[in-house]
This record gives sequence, structure tokens and C-alpha cells, in this order.
Amino acid sequence: MPTPTVVLHASKHGRFTASLLDGTPLVTRPTSSPIFASCRALVALGFADGPAHFRHARSPLAYDASVQSIHHAASLTLSEEDRRGLRIVKWVSFERGRPPAAAATSLPA
Repeated sequence: MPTPTVVLHASKHGRFTASLLDGTPLVTRPTSSPIFASCRALVALGFADGPAHFRHARSPLAYDASVQSIHHAASLTLSEEDRRGLRIVKWVSFERGRPPAAAATSLPA
């Protein structure tokens, strides 16, 4: 399977949706961490572990970001706290109606 290219579409208030280059939707609810959310969607679609490239919809000719491991990036998210600022943390899925929570331990960026 070729390396997926994901296009990030700006929404409101610094949030993004995402689709594959061919238009297949990946992230339909705007998020502040579209790269990690896109990787979770790629895993759900059955993509093998490997790199992925990300482009902003307004600059389609250049790669804005890439990850070396889709599966590793799928396990991460962003957390922002007043005292600690913005951090990359382990992603925790929804459980029985509880909102998602960032793990207590931050991971190196």
C-alpha cells in the first residue's frame, strides 16, 4: 500500500478536518490535533504501519508534516494545561460516555 497523503482542511478557531488526497474523508469533526486523529482513522481503515504525509489544503504542492509511524502517532494526542502548556500525551479513547482524557504521563515530542 502506498504512503498515504492526508489533506488538512482549516475549520474555525484553529481546528481542522482531514481527508485523503483522493477525497476520502478521515476526520469529519473539527479537531485541534488533526494529524493524530487522521492517524487513528488510517489505522481504523486498515492502513499498515509506516509513514504518512500531511498537506494543508491551501498549499497542496508541499508537504507540511509527516510521521514515520502511523500506528505510533495514532496513540498520541495534544493536551493543553495552564501550568504545563501544550504537550503531546498518550491518547485515551471514549469509555462509556466519559469524555476522553489525556494520560497523566507526557511522552517526549
